[in-house]
Amino acid sequence: MIGGNQFFLQDEGARIILDFGIPFKIRENYFEEFLKPRTSAGLEDYLKTGLIPPIEGIYRNDLLQIHQIIRGGGLPLHQQPAYDLLLLSHAHVDHGGYIPLLDPRITVACSQMTGTILKVMSIVGQAGLEKDYLEFRVRSEEGKMSKNKAEKRIERSFHLYDKENPFFREGKVLAHPVDHSIPGAAAYIIRTSKGLVVYTGDFRVHGIRKEDTFNFISLVEKLRLSGEKVLALLIEGTTLQREDVSGHYSEDDVKTSLYALMKSHHSGLIIVDFGPRNVERLVLTIEAAQSAGRKVLLRLPDAYLLREINLIDPAIPGPSHPEVDILLERRSTEPKKWEREIITEYKNKLITPFELRKNPDQYVVLFSFFDINEVIDFNLNQGVYIYSSSEAYTEEQKFDIKRLRNWLKLFNFEFIGDPENKTHNLPLHVTGHAYPDTIREVVERIKPEILIPIHTETPEKFIDIAPFAKVLLPVLGETLYLSPRA
Repeated sequence: MIGGNQFFLQDEGARIILDFGIPFKIRENYFEEFLKPRTSAGLEDYLKTGLIPPIEGIYRNDLLQIHQIIRGGGLPLHQQPAYDLLLLSHAHVDHGGYIPLLDPRITVACSQMTGTILKVMSIVGQAGLEKDYLEFRVRSEEGKMSKNKAEKRIERSFHLYDKENPFFREGKVLAHPVDHSIPGAAAYIIRTSKGLVVYTGDFRVHGIRKEDTFNFISLVEKLRLSGEKVLALLIEGTTLQREDVSGHYSEDDVKTSLYALMKSHHSGLIIVDFGPRNVERLVLTIEAAQSAGRKVLLRLPDAYLLREINLIDPAIPGPSHPEVDILLERRSTEPKKWEREIITEYKNKLITPFELRKNPDQYVVLFSFFDINEVIDFNLNQGVYIYSSSEAYTEEQKFDIKRLRNWLKLFNFEFIGDPENKTHNLPLHVTGHAYPDTIREVVERIKPEILIPIHTETPEKFIDIAPFAKVLLPVLGETLYLSPRA
């Protein structure tokens, strides 16, 4: 299964969770936009549909109380959590979206960049999070919100590491940055009593941080050659099922394509659409637009995200970048606190839809399908919409593309990158996951005794990739033993 990573590692008293994400394929079997797990039912909807595992001692006691009332029993309450550490690889919700359901005393370890992105996601309220990552409301046994402000929120325990301090847990856990489609992604090396357990999370080597991944591979290989046993490798294999069509394009190739399209469309507005928090694509779009003589127009949430992560990594441009302005969209409510901050701090960079319509050929607007009706306010009768995101995989995503196509026809906009009608033979999107040849290189260089395929629809392909290793194909809910049972 791709996404929904939820792994539990036990070794001589150490109990560690590796990611705790939303399994989208399971969720799609039961829920959709207007049918969601009931907040009033605590954990019950999640447990009943198999979205989370029925493991004792890991969930919030306030949600367990509701679960017990509904079932007349079930998972018991606990004095202390059964696991005390969660290693979060990155801020995509299929890896961390269900962390808010866990006992807040379980320390979440992640990079400073990931922690910052989680904070922004919580404040802005994006990505359909079940609850805030950093804080969450406490409920009574009947599922009602507490009216006592002192009891309203509880802090979640976080350990934020950086490149200068990647070791923790007395040196038994090492975090290492890797290249992925979101900043702050990390792989983990865990020293157990039987050898090293290596967890790749999601990674690739065709983005601007590819050297991070190469350095990670080299480090594990060096540890093995120095005599440390690599007991197990948990490695993603997302691209293995589409090896024949995956191509080997890089983010630089996408930047080149974006520049070529922007340069060839001298007049009219250009809109670029890519996945949320794909900061690398955002940065490359700014660079391509600058080379083509245009400015990038951000929405308030993107401006807020860039401001916060620029404080962690100054190499990532913030909203003060000279080639960036901010779109002040029509609104029916008073701005929230974070919105007021951006509006006040960058008041000289604000552009209204009425101002945009005067000079549309000066801008590249960053929108997604869910922002498309904002184009009505631009009052334009031509333009270009560049779809720089992944193909539609679910039926709902395919309907969204159909609706997008209808909107663009209404606006008389050219649709470049239509997943079902590609008229331009240009790479406009690359995966956030390693290509098959990279996966093979990682396996061959690390040479684990045991290989556990994760984040893949074709785990059996690893049997041929790693003939020297014992390949354990994971089954949902089953325990894998990495050494002989006593």
